[in-house]
Amino acid sequence: MDVSLLELVRFELASSLCGMVPSPRKISLAQAVKQGDTALIIYCATFDPKAHSYSGGPRTCSHKREIHMSEALAMFGEQTSLSDLPVRCSLCGGRDFIARGVRTEAG
Repeated sequence: MDVSLLELVRFELASSLCGMVPSPRKISLAQAVKQGDTALIIYCATFDPKAHSYSGGPRTCSHKREIHMSEALAMFGEQTSLSDLPVRCSLCGGRDFIARGVRTEAG
């Protein structure tokens, strides 16, 4: 059986992550709007050794930005998945993020 170097690297990475599998692809922006979300919150999840770790949690940048869903649709397009947003943190420059659609109260 032929095993490529890439397959070995993938196996090592999977083994080192203790069998963790990647998160499933999230819903699209259009689906978020359809379910009633009115804003998009994006948190930077990039590792930052200088960040404070509360309750033993990971040390991440945690910079947050909230934008109205109409602005998100204009910037990224309605078919873009929340897990595939082409974003970069304006504070640390990292590309690891967590995105959530939320319903905001009318003020």
